[in-house]
Amino acid sequence: MNRIDPITRPIYESVIAPRVSRTPGKTLEDIGRDESPETSFVLGWDVKYHHGVKIIAHDGVIAGYGSRMFILSSQNVGAVILDQVLETPFDQRGEFTNSRVKRFKAQEARREKNFKRNFERREQAKGTLQVDMKAYQGPCWNIGYRTLVVREMDGCLCVDGRDRSISFIIILEHVADNTIFQGYLIEIIGDESDEEVLPVRFKFDTEGKVIAVGLGLEKALGGDHLIWFTRDEGWEQRDV
Repeated sequence: MNRIDPITRPIYESVIAPRVSRTPGKTLEDIGRDESPETSFVLGWDVKYHHGVKIIAHDGVIAGYGSRMFILSSQNVGAVILDQVLETPFDQRGEFTNSRVKRFKAQEARREKNFKRNFERREQAKGTLQVDMKAYQGPCWNIGYRTLVVREMDGCLCVDGRDRSISFIIILEHVADNTIFQGYLIEIIGDESDEEVLPVRFKFDTEGKVIAVGLGLEKALGGDHLIWFTRDEGWEQRDV
C-alpha cells in the first residue's frame, strides 16, 4: 500500500473498493454510510468496519491449517496470522474451524474412494483401443485455452495441462469406437488434487490421424458441450 509502482494509489483504491454487499437488504451505500459491521466483497477480499475502522481481510484453510490476513488501510497496518489447527485443542478451535476441518476430512475420504474406483475402471479399459496410441499424441490448440498436449502416461492416454498456473491432467478412459472417451480431470494445487469426470471426443482424418479433440471443460454450458482443440504442430513457436 506504500509502493509508488507498479501498484499506484488509484489501482490500490480500486482493488479495495467494495463491489458486492454480502448482507441481504444492505446496499453498498448503506454499508459505506453507517459503517455497519456487515461485510462486503472486494475482488477476493472481505471488507467490514469495526468501531469506524475499515478492515480488509481474507482467510484460508486446508485440513489441519488455517490463516488470516488483514489490512487496516487507514492506519497503514497489516498482519498475517498462521495456525496449525490440528495442534490446537479441539475445544479451542472454534466452531467454524472445526466444521471446515471436518469437511476437508470428508472430502479426502471421498476423493480417495473415487480415485480407487476410477483407477480400477481405467485399468479395465486398457487394451480396448484398436488404434495405436501414437495416433492420438501431440499438441492441440484452442485460442482461449491455448495449447494442451495429448500424451501417454502409465499406459493410459492423458491430456497434459501442467504448464499453467492451475495445472491439471485429464486421464482418459476409452469407452467406444476409438473416439469416445471418459476423462478424469485432476486439478493439482500444491499438494491437493481432486478428480472430475468429463466427456472427451477425438476426430480423425481420412489417414487415421487425430485432427481434433473435444473436452467437456465447461459444465455450465451443458454436459454435451465440448471445447474443441485442433491439432497444432507449430505450438512451440506459438506459445513462446
